[in-house]
Amino acid sequence: MKFAAIVFAAGLAMTCWSTAARAQAVKKSTLSGTLVSKSVAVPNSSSTAVFTTPAAPEFFILTQTCNTAPGPGSVTLNGNTFGEVVISTGDECTSYNPGITFPAGEVLSCANGGTGSTEHCMVTGIVSH
Repeated sequence: MKFAAIVFAAGLAMTCWSTAARAQAVKKSTLSGTLVSKSVAVPNSSSTAVFTTPAAPEFFILTQTCNTAPGPGSVTLNGNTFGEVVISTGDECTSYNPGITFPAGEVLSCANGGTGSTEHCMVTGIVSH
């Protein structure tokens, strides 16, 4: 039940499209660590780094992504060593339960595949200690 509350809180945070990273402690859950959300604006036909995972021994568990892509084209979330995570062709959020684990130093970037406008890309996850 507490995990559902955490997922709800993460979803609520994503509706704000904040540009500042936000964090809070996560306890008594199947996952533990610090909950983090980060959002960026991605200009047409370009790529922008949205989040870099912390240095070892910590790692990042991606729990949700949200993207806007109202026109033609798509917005893609990629990891520099992981590769393609998700492609969004509309305004949508994708949740991962329990999550996708990324190693230390992974750079997560969003690429705007020619939607004709600036789109937004947000990631939420847990930095495990």
